Amino acid sequence: MRAAIHDTLLSRSKLTQAGAGVNTLNKTNIKLTVEKETVQTFQNKTLKRSDVKLSIDLDNMQNTAEEVELWVSSYTKQPYIYASGASQISSNAVNISTRNSDEQEINLPRTVHFSNSRYASFKHYYAANISDGIDPMFYFVTDLVASDSVLVYIMPDDVDFADLREEDMYNAYLSLGDYPTSESHSFMKSLEARDWEDPYGFKVFVPSGTFSAGRVYIGLKPKTIAPTQNQDRRRRKRSICTSNCTTSDFNPIDSNFSIAIVTTGCRSYDEAQNAWVDTGCRVLDLSTINETVCFCDNSPSNTFASTFYVPPNTIDFHAVWSKFDPTNAAVYGTLIALLVVYFLALPWFRRQDGRDLDRWATMFLCDSEISDSYFYLLSVQTGLRRESGTTSNVNFIVGAEHGDTGVRVLSDGFTKGFEAGSFRTFLMGTPVPLGELTYFRLWHDNSGLGDMRSWYLHKIMVDDLQTKRRYVFMCDKWLAVEQDDGMIERVLPVCSKDALTSYDQLISQHARFNATENHLWLSMIIRPQRSNFTRVQRLSSALALLFLTMIASAMFYRDSSEVQPSEVSIGILRFSLTSLYTSFMSILIATVPMICITMIFRKSRKPPKKDAQSRLRDSLLQKLKRNKSENMSPAEKKLQSHYVDFLKETEMPLPHWAVYIAWFLLALAVVTSAFFLILYSMEWGKSKSETWLSTFFLSFLESIFVMDPLNVILMAVLIALVIRKPVDNDSPDVDMGKIKEAAQNFGSDPSRSYMTFRMQVLSKQGPPEEVVLEGARKQREQEVQAQAVFRRLIIYAIFVFVVFSISYINRDARSFNLKRSLDGQLYESSIYTLGFQNVNTTLGLFQWLQYTLFPRYFPETYYNGDSLPVLDKLYFGDLENVRIGPGRLRQVRMRKVTCKYIIDDRHPCVEKYDEDEEDNGNYCIGWEPYNSSCAQNAARFTTDGWVYKSADDIWGMSYMGRRAFYGGGGYVVTFDINQANSISILNELSSYAWIDRQTRAVFFEFTLYNPNINLFMSAIYLTEFLPTGGILTWMDLQSFRPYQALGAIGAYALICYFIYFIFLIVSIVRMIIQVRKEGKSFFKKTWNLVDLLCIVLGITGIVLWALRLKYSNDALDRYYNSRTTFVTFHHIVYWDNAFVIVMAIITFIATIRILQILGYNRRMTQLVEVIAGAGPDLSSFALVFGIVYFAYVITGYLLFGANVKGYRSVFVAFGSLTNSIIGKNHLDIITSAGPLMAELYYFTYILIVILILISMFAVILNQSISTVRQEIQQEKVYGLTNVIADSFKDIFGSLFRFPRRKNDEHEVPKV
Repeated sequence: MRAAIHDTLLSRSKLTQAGAGVNTLNKTNIKLTVEKETVQTFQNKTLKRSDVKLSIDLDNMQNTAEEVELWVSSYTKQPYIYASGASQISSNAVNISTRNSDEQEINLPRTVHFSNSRYASFKHYYAANISDGIDPMFYFVTDLVASDSVLVYIMPDDVDFADLREEDMYNAYLSLGDYPTSESHSFMKSLEARDWEDPYGFKVFVPSGTFSAGRVYIGLKPKTIAPTQNQDRRRRKRSICTSNCTTSDFNPIDSNFSIAIVTTGCRSYDEAQNAWVDTGCRVLDLSTINETVCFCDNSPSNTFASTFYVPPNTIDFHAVWSKFDPTNAAVYGTLIALLVVYFLALPWFRRQDGRDLDRWATMFLCDSEISDSYFYLLSVQTGLRRESGTTSNVNFIVGAEHGDTGVRVLSDGFTKGFEAGSFRTFLMGTPVPLGELTYFRLWHDNSGLGDMRSWYLHKIMVDDLQTKRRYVFMCDKWLAVEQDDGMIERVLPVCSKDALTSYDQLISQHARFNATENHLWLSMIIRPQRSNFTRVQRLSSALALLFLTMIASAMFYRDSSEVQPSEVSIGILRFSLTSLYTSFMSILIATVPMICITMIFRKSRKPPKKDAQSRLRDSLLQKLKRNKSENMSPAEKKLQSHYVDFLKETEMPLPHWAVYIAWFLLALAVVTSAFFLILYSMEWGKSKSETWLSTFFLSFLESIFVMDPLNVILMAVLIALVIRKPVDNDSPDVDMGKIKEAAQNFGSDPSRSYMTFRMQVLSKQGPPEEVVLEGARKQREQEVQAQAVFRRLIIYAIFVFVVFSISYINRDARSFNLKRSLDGQLYESSIYTLGFQNVNTTLGLFQWLQYTLFPRYFPETYYNGDSLPVLDKLYFGDLENVRIGPGRLRQVRMRKVTCKYIIDDRHPCVEKYDEDEEDNGNYCIGWEPYNSSCAQNAARFTTDGWVYKSADDIWGMSYMGRRAFYGGGGYVVTFDINQANSISILNELSSYAWIDRQTRAVFFEFTLYNPNINLFMSAIYLTEFLPTGGILTWMDLQSFRPYQALGAIGAYALICYFIYFIFLIVSIVRMIIQVRKEGKSFFKKTWNLVDLLCIVLGITGIVLWALRLKYSNDALDRYYNSRTTFVTFHHIVYWDNAFVIVMAIITFIATIRILQILGYNRRMTQLVEVIAGAGPDLSSFALVFGIVYFAYVITGYLLFGANVKGYRSVFVAFGSLTNSIIGKNHLDIITSAGPLMAELYYFTYILIVILILISMFAVILNQSISTVRQEIQQEKVYGLTNVIADSFKDIFGSLFRFPRRKNDEHEVPKV
């Protein structure tokens, strides 16, 4: 490869001429450059090549006119990855060769600047946490991987470089292998003002070679500085302060500080040793956190790179205990809370483990006989659907080649029904073998209560225990009157081997098994399979996983200041690729030991026991005493003793005592992690500890929703594609002797006769008749529909609340008070001031600016005449709102054109404003034609105000006034930040007639900020000059917040945005599924179109929100870059208003959609029913009414439009007549224009429109209302009130007795 690179560079060298610039060849992972220049050109010149800067020392070259050739090969991936020391390289590798005019390589000293790819971590420390003793210091630790340089930056809080004095501030001591002291140390540096490096603080540079590889201990000793004599020499900021604001003289001994420690080194490649070595290059003290500067003068090769090492978070045990802060409760409070939750949950999970033994126990079917001699094992697996369990009585028939079993009862006689996700087993006996099984027919009698009537059956497995043959009957359907096809009977054919090994079946079965067994969090709750891994062990493993995740996250954690270059900040929430990587790596690191621990639990043998059947019987007897002894008959109690443990246990590879090792590892993981987490929190301090919890929370969510589900899916797909083995492939290994013995005991027990009789009665008949099922089906469908509506209403209420919250947050109620305050100061007139509302001439506009606006825009004194401080002069006149930059006048003009109606060149015309025809020429002062003499007047205040600026030049936007839509450009005059200069600018504009005949609109724009309520106010005072003469004034005050996510309200807003986004994603997915299912018919339903509109508006709202955020950042960046220039915030106002409009529409739709949810019950939608019923009559009436009404509108406009303001246009006349319908009559106004005609017009309008037509409208509605009421009274619907009442009874039924209602669910027909 090196030969190919050399040949390529040589060929390009032949084609490169001196002074022709850089000849570049870019390829994947490598960049080659060739440049030829004279020695004089290269001398003292820094060259940029990719991420590397370099300079060449040519002082030894005598002939400055000689040509020098520079070859540079830059590798984004280092070519010597197998060389020794390659793992330490952090920069790009670069090869630098210099050749003279004879094409001979010459060895010249080179200075290379490498960009550091990692970001150093600043950690904050408090002055009070200094170590105790006679020599108090702050101690820090770092590791040197080689004899590299050490860089230490100390950034004190509340310090300004301009205030630093030339005296020692800190002493830094370094030692290798032990803590340094003032007397015993290997390196020492006194820090003073000249050691300050902006913006990182005081810099300590330890040259390479000072220390060898090992652990370096750093001691920082702050010095005490005497106070200065003049403490007022600095300028203070009282109200507006950004960062590093100082309030007193800096004293290191009392100052908190942040510190960053890194090690960096220079390397060159030694081909003879095949290693990256540190000989021949050294690190210069010009190096910083961002850049390593290497000087190479005697290196073994021309290939160079750098190392940059940021030590991970470590704990300084020398000083950590002195940093304990009782208020720093974020971490140890979380640990205590987790432990409390663990110990509270432990008893419940322990009881569930005991009940699991009962659930897994196998019993004979209750209708088994003593004559049974052939046995089958029935395994019934209920689905994991919501409400999939049942308490209805289940019967079945197994069909085979030699006959069938007859009707049997799928029950052991005392355990009622099947729980959701349960896995129950039964022993079924037959007098003779059935032969090859062919089908499994089963049904239930729909006798359960409420949601426990229906049953979702996953599958049934029947094992022939004699032949060890397994038959699988897949169902995956509902046996329910209200689900699927409404059937409660299924005939399941036996599955073939091909069906069981199909990819979809394998993936489904293995995903189910992994979810209930391998998903650590889910399997704690759902544990249907028999397993050695108990719930208590799973809970303890989950706790250990949490603690390990936390400690792994703490080791790699970096706060916002450390990951800022790649950080995305949305208010108080900050995300970066580093934080995501940290959280992901944390869960990976924590998962590896947990896999080992869980495997120990799964593969360990059970404890030695004297008799498995006795142990199981004891467990069941304990259950009997615990739960059922008071409610069971003596026969049923005795039946408990016939549980039989006939399975032969599989020998596990690990001994039982391995479980104790796993428990020890769990305890060790929890205790060790908790201990070091507390130490980390003390090392970090309160602020960083609280911020770290968000990263841990992200890791926790990744564990539950990413890692475990991904493991479940990947394992299922892997097994399906590679192994292709079903989950339940093997028949169990049983002891037939025990089964037959238990069967004899079970059949000969006289106490089971009552139970056998009772269960045989249930098996006499088949499935319920269709007539009975139809009544049950209708009743159940109403219940399910009402319950679904109730759930949907609750969820939708949350959605509506979130929408209302977002809308409310984006419209602060205090905006009106802020606007009203400005109205009172600038818009409204009084006997002392001219308000903007009374400006009607050009002179009046100038007077308003000078005598009304400026005294308030540039306050000089308090109300009592005292002069304002300099800082308070930045406020508006009310001293509550701060000016954001200066104000601005913007004028739009039209050109003079020849009049269309007067043939006379002496009378040019100026048309109404048209953005396409506006005047965009440049002029000298006084609107004189532009020429070179304009430059002589450059010293005047308003020179730029006569030069046209486009909208792009001033970052402007078009604006809608009362008479026209004005462009965003124009002639712009920006006022100064003080009153005197602004008045001079205004007087100059007035003197030179800046406003003349061609002026069509003048905008005065400014922005205020109220820090008390965090609101901006964008103000536009628009004066429009009409072609007819006269002036119209228009004021537009818009309040907004560039950033919503500030403070507690901001955090709540972000939560609402997140919830709304989740709702939107779910709605989109559901709509896609619905469209695929319904096709074109989906778009024929009104409410579907409303939902589609709501989704479109939601996506639009997100886009508008992002645009508002973008323009907010742009506007504030422009303002911070230059606070003396005008910055328009109208872009933010525009997108903010657009967002609010979209949210208003969404709020309206979200509110009326409640009617659609309640639409299942016609009582809730009577209004819609009434309007729909009267639709044909209303459409005819609307046509007649529209014609008559429009005739009166046109007539009123023609009769009174020239003289009456309320009829000046067709639209205004329409509004005036509409007001008369609701009682706002203004007959006296139109009588002034023509008494006789006005009275006749108004009399006929009242008679025809209001008396006759409105009465007809009422009659149509009354008729429809009567029809709808009669239909609704005949309906009886199980509605929301029934759902709420039933839920109340379920909750409090054990405490109170409630009267039965006639239509209660126990009256549903059942067998």
